[in-house]
Amino acid sequence: YHGKIQLTIVSNLNDSIPAVKNLSKMKSVMVSFPEFFHAAIQHAGFTDAEACGQFTVIRVSKTPQLCSMAVKKHSPLKEVINVKILFMWEHGINYRVLKAYKKETYFSCQANHVVNSQSMEELFAIRCGDS
Repeated sequence: YHGKIQLTIVSNLNDSIPAVKNLSKMKSVMVSFPEFFHAAIQHAGFTDAEACGQFTVIRVSKTPQLCSMAVKKHSPLKEVINVKILFMWEHGINYRVLKAYKKETYFSCQANHVVNSQSMEELFAIRCGDS
């Protein structure tokens, strides 16, 4: 993938509204912890069902629930982001974050299993959109 990607790192719920809405409209990435993304989609007016219909989880590790991300269904960004996440894993960034955070989140797509329940042990979630 050789195009530009808009990367947004959000730490404030008020700043999250444009980032979440852009995921459905343009080539963009939002980096967040899983439970923050859940709060952000709710704050932006999205329901869990709407988020489940637009985003899908991509496992970075073959071991479930170690590290994950979500991208718009059929996004060509999957492999690009996978490489970046693996780089972070190999350089010990995951371990440092895992050591600091061990909190559960309850964002789940029951009907189609698009986004499974996640924990902080997954490092963080990346939500992508590509129109």
